[in-house]
Amino acid sequence: MSTVTTNVEHDSYQQHQSPTNAFAVANWFLDKSEKDNIPLNLAKLQDLVYLAYGWYYAYYESPLFDDAIFATLRGPAISTLATLFKGNGKNPIKQHIKFFQDDQIEMYEPSIYKSLNEPENHDRKILEENIEEILEGIWSTYALLPRDQILNILYRPTSPIRKICEQLNGNFHAMVIEPESIQEYFTELLDTYSEEIEQDDIKQSESNK
Repeated sequence: MSTVTTNVEHDSYQQHQSPTNAFAVANWFLDKSEKDNIPLNLAKLQDLVYLAYGWYYAYYESPLFDDAIFATLRGPAISTLATLFKGNGKNPIKQHIKFFQDDQIEMYEPSIYKSLNEPENHDRKILEENIEEILEGIWSTYALLPRDQILNILYRPTSPIRKICEQLNGNFHAMVIEPESIQEYFTELLDTYSEEIEQDDIKQSESNK
């Protein structure tokens, strides 16, 4: 079976105390992409991983993973994923992560296993149920949205990415987003949505009287 092994620096994993890491979250979305036949390129994948990070932080008040997240003029960037999948450019990602340990990462292509009718033998990091629920929600909400619509959400005036990009002032650089600013932004979104749902419930209740 054809596989490749690559080195990716991810020092944050050495002492990480979060429930998972960016590789495991990305792989969940890539598996879902393969199953639902919805291609993902690197940009869209990083958008989904960032959204998962933000909504998890808002719900559970703790970071989903320790990998650094950067704000760029082209969207959020997770350095570990950007390094691993940079060779794909704007093309759909076909290789998934078979397993990773220390700085060794082995990749595989699910389509190859399917064509040979062989089982996909891989070492998966089991995600906790509450993480799976967040990822399912992210996928069902955003997977089919055009990327420009997702960017409209990520670049709202109060978003940390928007604020950093204004500091960059058009320069094609990247700055780390402080985790607390991501939590604050998505908590505001959560509070706003909760209020809207509550108001809709009140209106529905009054109309049924």
